[in-house]
This record gives sequence, structure tokens and C-alpha cells, in this order.
Amino acid sequence: MLRILVVDDEIGIIQLIKRLIDPAIPAEVIGEADDGNRAYELMKRIKPDIVITDIRMPGLSGVELVQKAREEGLPCEFILVSGYRDFNYARSAIRYGVLDYLLKPINREDLNQLIMGVYEKQKNSNQIRERLAIAEEQLARNQSFLRKELLMRCIDYIEKGRPLENIEKYSGGFLPGEGIYNAVIIKLDTELEEAEEFFIQRNAELISKQYIRSIGSLCQELEEFCAGSRNYVLIRTDSREDMDRIRELLEKNFLEKTPRFYPFIVTAAMGKAAEDLTHLKDCFVTSDRTLWQRLRKGCGRFLYYERDVKENGEEQGTIGEEACEKIRKEILTLSGQRAEGMLERYLEEVSRRDQPVYQLKNQVCGLLELVDSITGSSEEGEDLEEERTQEVRTLEKSLDGCMDQEQIIAFCLHHCRQMIENCIGRKTEKNSRAVRKVQAYLKEHIRDEINLEKIAAQVGLTGAYISTIFKKETGMTPTNYLIQLRIEKAKELIRTTDLTINEVAYAVGYVDARYFSKLFIKIVGIKPVEYRRFYAK
Repeated sequence: MLRILVVDDEIGIIQLIKRLIDPAIPAEVIGEADDGNRAYELMKRIKPDIVITDIRMPGLSGVELVQKAREEGLPCEFILVSGYRDFNYARSAIRYGVLDYLLKPINREDLNQLIMGVYEKQKNSNQIRERLAIAEEQLARNQSFLRKELLMRCIDYIEKGRPLENIEKYSGGFLPGEGIYNAVIIKLDTELEEAEEFFIQRNAELISKQYIRSIGSLCQELEEFCAGSRNYVLIRTDSREDMDRIRELLEKNFLEKTPRFYPFIVTAAMGKAAEDLTHLKDCFVTSDRTLWQRLRKGCGRFLYYERDVKENGEEQGTIGEEACEKIRKEILTLSGQRAEGMLERYLEEVSRRDQPVYQLKNQVCGLLELVDSITGSSEEGEDLEEERTQEVRTLEKSLDGCMDQEQIIAFCLHHCRQMIENCIGRKTEKNSRAVRKVQAYLKEHIRDEINLEKIAAQVGLTGAYISTIFKKETGMTPTNYLIQLRIEKAKELIRTTDLTINEVAYAVGYVDARYFSKLFIKIVGIKPVEYRRFYAK
């Protein structure tokens, strides 16, 4: 239940505000004050959730009351009430964190909307506090689980390219202690359907446990957590020598003891060791980069960063601005085949580069995002934008299922082609709707003076663009289409009415009857009077 304090030097206004509050809202007025000083003292005592206050009052003004409450740290929302002459004064109070202000006379709907907004905000805050309480309970119950959750969030941030800074600050003491760190990824490559994801994940966990069992005695800490077909293993030792022995043992176990689980092929990848917690991200990043090398080295191997990943300075292959603009132009002008040809040539070129496979993967992801941004440019609304972004993220994640570089290239081309085709389809339909709208407008305004700018304004496009798509759709320009409409209407009037030729000309938008007759002859082949003689009913 919301607690409300109403402040105004006019008792009648206080009573009015109380009557305006919707009884259906879980709120009650718990206090009243007729000047700013009394309101301030009352606020400290009753601690309201909302203070509805006039601006001009004895003692403290409404703005001064807000300022003093903020300085004292009193937690409440303020709604200022002002006359029209105080509008600018009320607006200046926004910098003190005022919820909003209402002009007199107070609108019931506006007032209740603001109060309901505070109620929803408070309810959400309570829900957050409840979730925090549950989290604290989990914290006390299962520290190991929380650590795994935190590490999985680290992986999620890395996969999405987000910064991972000040990790100790947010770890809550659940990350490992000092030492040498490294990360191992155990990947199950399979072509099973997504419906069997749980089966894959369960097998990833079992294989991982069997595989790393032998290194437990060399580790100070060992943490496993699974994400889809990948199982992550975080290792902490006291020295780099111990980490080297662990790597040697893991490779030996992999070559000698890890069976080939049908229908799985198991690949293991070990990253670059780090000496402190702040570089934990590097362990996961480099193990991921190493894993991608399986697409060149072959799946079913043990790979480690120092041996199998050839870093060659800065990453190559970001598509140039000129190429981006060419692709954009071809797509937006509905030249899908030329756009696809450019993408094919780009992918063919980057696939031949002497670079780690993860760089190829990054270039493919960049290309998917580029095409998505271009093909999605005709869409409207934040929800659709977010949906498209999520679709691209899903596609990028699906790359993990590729078994070689050729599959990556084919995957990228396939989905780029789909995005381009969908974009062209949407754009074609949008153009068709615009043309139909112009046609309806011309029919409705057949006798009006119309130019291309007026026509374009009806659909929010440029005159040149609407002229181009209109001709492509109908075979004629908007101007010629209007002439055809007018002549057809004139033929109808000549056949079915007793209007003079001058009157017919005026009725279809021509002030000059001689000009109208010339157009009529040009299009119909005979004079208007002859047409009447032959076809009049």
C-alpha cells in the first residue's frame, strides 16, 4: 500500500486531490500539511512514498521542500502541482529528481497514472529485493554452484565480445585464489538435431569427468561447467611447471584413453596460462581460439594455444567501407544476385588468408552482422531491432557446429542469402504498398492540381524514388498514370452525361479545354465530340 502526503495551503485543494485518487489504486493519504515547514517535519516522521505538493506555499516552497528532502536523503517521490504561471518554475525542479508536475486544474487521469507508476516501480523493487534474498540464501547453501554460475557468465560475456573487467570486485569471494590459471574446453562434435541437446550436454559432462579425472592430484582447484556441447574446465595450480605437467598428461590421456564415442567426435583445447585472476578472461579467450583451430587441424585432437594457434598481429579481414557501401547499394536497389556475388568473392578471399581460424570465424560473424544491419534497415521498431540482433547472435552460436572451414563459408553464404532474399521481399512488398497508396490518392484527387512532390509526400518517399518504383510496378510514371485516369473518367462522362466538352475537361482537372482535346485525341485517337457521337448512350 502506497503512503501519500498531500501539501497545499488551501484545504479545498487537499480535499480535491484526495477525491481524485482512484480507490482502486492500492494507496492511501496518511498525512496533510498546509505549509512547507510542517510538511518537512511530517515527512521525517511518517515517511511517505509519495508527496503531492503545491509550489507556492508559506514557509518552504514546493521546490525548496524537494531540495531539502533530497539533501536529507528522505526516500520518496514528489509530484509538484502548479498554476500555468509557475510552469517554468516547476520544470526547473526536475533536476532535484521530481517525478513529474501537474498543471492546475489537476487532471484525474494524469494524477492516477503517476501514482500507479510509483506503485509499479515499488512492486518491481520489492520483487528485486525478493530475488536478492533468494540469491543470498543460495549463496549460503551452495557456494560451488554460485562459482560455476559466475564462471559461465564470464564465458557468456567473452562469447558476446563484452568487456570483463574488475572481476574480483564482483566475484563475491567465490572465484579461485592465487596461482596459475588455465582453461580447457572439451567439445563434442555431432550432427544430431537440436532436440537432442540435453543428450549431448549430458554426454559432454560424463566424457569430461572421465577425461580429467587423472589430473586432480596436480591441481589446487578444478572447476567444471557445461554449456551445450562444450564442457569448460578451469584449472589452478601453484606453478607454471605444474601447469605444463598437467598439459602433457591431458594430451597423453587424450591420445591413449579417450575413446571415440559414437556419434561424437571429441576435441580438447587448452588456452594460454595466466598468472592472476585479472587475466582469467585470457584463459577462456585463448582456449576458444585454440578450439576453432580444429576446423583446420582436424577434429578429434588435443590442441593447445602455444603450439597450434599462429597469431599474426592484428586481425585481418574487416570488410572495407567501400565494399560495405557497394553491398548496401546492391541490396537496397534490389540487386540480390550482385550482392551475393560480392559476398562470395569476399569470403573466398578471407578463407585463403594465412590466419587462425578464429579470425575467419570473427570475419564471418562480422559479415553476418553487416548484412543483417543492411537488410534490417527497412524495418521499424525497437522490438524488431532487438529480435534481429538476437537472430544474428543465434546464427553466430550455430557456427560452433561447423566441422571445417568450408562449412563455415557455406553457412555464412546460406544465411546471408536468406537475409538478402527476405529484405528484397519486404522491400518489394513495401514498394507495392506505396504504389497502391499513390494510385488510390490519384483516383481520389483526379481533378486536383498534382505534382510529383505532392505524390511523394503521401508515402514519405522522394519524388525520384516513387517515380522509379511506380513505373516499375505499373509500366508508366505517376504523371502518365494520372493522365490515363483523367481520360478514362472523361470518356465515362462523355458517354453518360450531357456535360459540354469544356465542363468535362474541368471535371477531370483541365482548365484549358483545347489542351484537354489534344490529349484526348492523342490517347483515344478521335476528338471528344466524335467519341460522344459514336459511344453516347
